[in-house]
Amino acid sequence: MIEKIKVSEDIRRPLVFAHRGLSGIFPENTMIAFKKAISAKADLIELDVTLSKDREVIVIHDDDLDRTTKLVGSVRFFESEILKDLDAGSWFSKKFKKEKIPLLTDVLGLIQKSKTDLNIEIKSTSLDDSLQVDSIENLVLDLIHQRKLKDRILISSFSWECLERIRNLDSKIKLGVLVGEESGNVQDAIAFGETVNAWSIHPSREDASEENLKLIEEKNFISVVYTVNEIDDMKKFLGRGAKGLFTNFPKEMRKLVKR
Repeated sequence: MIEKIKVSEDIRRPLVFAHRGLSGIFPENTMIAFKKAISAKADLIELDVTLSKDREVIVIHDDDLDRTTKLVGSVRFFESEILKDLDAGSWFSKKFKKEKIPLLTDVLGLIQKSKTDLNIEIKSTSLDDSLQVDSIENLVLDLIHQRKLKDRILISSFSWECLERIRNLDSKIKLGVLVGEESGNVQDAIAFGETVNAWSIHPSREDASEENLKLIEEKNFISVVYTVNEIDDMKKFLGRGAKGLFTNFPKEMRKLVKR
């Protein structure tokens, strides 16, 4: 039996999750967005990972490149050497044209030197049909272990199969169960979270009713709602009992939390 990962009683709450870094002001999933999130005193940075053609772990949200770069096509069709040289900032503002697509190892190096922890969301579309030596689950865990950062990492996914694979590979790393259209509802997520010994449940705004947030807390999971950017909405979901929020504006949430 897997030993239950307990939620620490002295953890700072509510938790500020910088969604794709400080992405309200800087281009998402870039090093500058991550550095600014650290400066804003976010508790965790959330980012998305997928695989390149040569099986490097790439930090990018979309499956395709056309929204955030000037290259068209699937991330998985290109080698990492090409991907990491792309301009990933100009789509947001021309002044960020020097920002590139990071590798996960780059971000882990940044986290290692900071006090901000990291939430790695593994994209469902990056999974192999069955677990392989070079599947993304193994590659992500290898990078985390190399940096000795396991205690500071939360791995989440909309693919509950992915989370189950991760748990079978590592009995201690923290897992976050994402709730959305491609997965089950909050009640299903809680039941699944118990089977994989998850640390947190991540409902959408639509799923974050006071009743659902209470259910999550009663089962000793951290509830983290995505994605909340307006101050009034932050107050609303925190008032309902959320223990954390994903936000593109972590600096504003940090100020609110302090008040």
